[in-house]
Amino acid sequence: MKKCLSMILAVLLLCGGIIACSIAEEQDLYEYTVNGKNVVITGVKDKEIKKAEVPAEIDGKKVTAIGSYAFDSCTELKSVVLPEGLQKIEYCAFSNCVELESINIPDSLTTIGGEAFAACFKLENVEISPYHKVFGVNSDILFRKKDMTLIKYLGQVEEDARIIKNEYDVFWGMKTIANDAFNASKLTAINLPATIQDIESCAFVSCYYLKEMVIPEGVKSLGSQVFMYDISLESVTIPSTVTKIGNGIFCYCENLKEINVSPKNRSFETKDLLLIEKKSQKIISVSPAIEGAFTIPDGIKAIDGVAFQGCKKITELTIPDSVKQIDSSAFWNCEQVIIKSHAGSVAQKFCEENNLKFEVIE
Repeated sequence: MKKCLSMILAVLLLCGGIIACSIAEEQDLYEYTVNGKNVVITGVKDKEIKKAEVPAEIDGKKVTAIGSYAFDSCTELKSVVLPEGLQKIEYCAFSNCVELESINIPDSLTTIGGEAFAACFKLENVEISPYHKVFGVNSDILFRKKDMTLIKYLGQVEEDARIIKNEYDVFWGMKTIANDAFNASKLTAINLPATIQDIESCAFVSCYYLKEMVIPEGVKSLGSQVFMYDISLESVTIPSTVTKIGNGIFCYCENLKEINVSPKNRSFETKDLLLIEKKSQKIISVSPAIEGAFTIPDGIKAIDGVAFQGCKKITELTIPDSVKQIDSSAFWNCEQVIIKSHAGSVAQKFCEENNLKFEVIE
């Protein structure tokens, strides 16, 4: 009997040791900071980690947050298991986890920071309770319930010619398309409901197959670089209700042939594939489909940041004397462009300060 008890005790001690060792090893994978009784995961020691099981506690203190960039560029990470008790996933926490396929959202989670899943191209499976108080998953999207913000599109598809003809309808009731929400989706069409009010920066970045975007009446704002790198985009329609547009929304949209702004829009207009703010007569963004020699219309007063970024087909650009302000980043990656204007113009001074090619118009 004593022998049996000794064996059982030995087994229990062994198992306990294995469990303790396993927990210790799991905790040792992470870098973290302690804030009172709480722990914030700030980094991963092994960037080649394939599966992450975040512990509920470290050193007897509760893990309550995944910090900004904590898992950034863990390019082999495929699945993440988050503990109950976790409250926050901060800005860019899982950015560039290009192989990430699945993650769970614990009931305790109340905050998901902007671009938390930026460039998580394969994220499709988000496990979440249908009774979660803050977040939900519906029709291939992760969204925040309180303000009806679409956080992440989850319906990525394989690179297959048969499947790349996908069209997606954002369901009625969504009010905001968040930063990076559709990053690198393989959709050819994204249909927005009339309930959408705001589209944040880079919402549709790198949607290489997207061909047309009709922004519905009711949308008030478009963030900067919303359509950047949408190389198949041919047409964009902007309604009368839009009153705010960030800079460079068409960067690298090299096939954009139509920018249709409602004639009833009081804030913006389009001229020769230039998107212009009416009141200031400032160029907000330019279609990179423009090629050869191009002349900016007289009367334009300013050129916004990254307005001409990605305009690699323009060889010569004539800038009128009416332009009195040019942002320092207006011509990023446009080294091939020869800018022409009169001697002593703002354009000449700008080119001299930024090492761009300049020719004087006689």
